[in-house]
Amino acid sequence: MRSSDVPQDPSFLEHHKRGAYAVDEHGRYTVVATSGWQAETAATAVALEDVDRRIAAVWAQVKAGLRSPLAYHLAARLLTPGLLAAYAGVWRLVIWWHLLPGPFRRASQATRLKYATALGLSPQALGELPEQPASVS
Repeated sequence: MRSSDVPQDPSFLEHHKRGAYAVDEHGRYTVVATSGWQAETAATAVALEDVDRRIAAVWAQVKAGLRSPLAYHLAARLLTPGLLAAYAGVWRLVIWWHLLPGPFRRASQATRLKYATALGLSPQALGELPEQPASVS
């Protein structure tokens, strides 16, 4: 794509620019500022809708008592049990176990505090489910 042809369509960048490679008038690759283009915006919107659906599905499972609030807080922050294990200093298997409601209720206060600190929550908020699922879009 020529540097003069780089699209400048409205996008999720919200008045910001990012770099895109394009060919300048001398035939060399150069970085050109772009605010995005329509195809990229459409693909991002689809991806964000999918994330919102996944968060809502986990929220419904927690509401139904099938999973613990920890599962919702992981989904809402786009984290995996492995990442939380690394952030909280807890074994991944322990986190998988605490994604179930019964084991989570029996988790020690020290473990809950580690989870809450890693997720940026209070220990009390860690055990609660919000009225509505979070949205990333």
